[in-house]
Amino acid sequence: MRSDGQMGNWLEGSRLPIDKIVHFLYCWAFKLSSVKFCERELLMGHDAVVDFNNYCREVCAWKMSLDDKSMIGMSISQPAKYSLNLLT
Repeated sequence: MRSDGQMGNWLEGSRLPIDKIVHFLYCWAFKLSSVKFCERELLMGHDAVVDFNNYCREVCAWKMSLDDKSMIGMSISQPAKYSLNLLT
């Protein structure tokens, strides 16, 4: 049984340690998630970098689609709030 927080959530099945995932997410938030950067600075493999970049984009697209649906019926003067922050 794993006790590192990677069981029963979206991290389940990942072979990356949780600290490396957190570092990647931090770098991703600042647009520092190129394959070359992550291979050199985070010591991640090419496929892991591509997978996590795709996952982060999918989560943001999903969140934005939820925001779009909640804006139906809003007037043009009401500001739309979009956030790419994964914690909101």
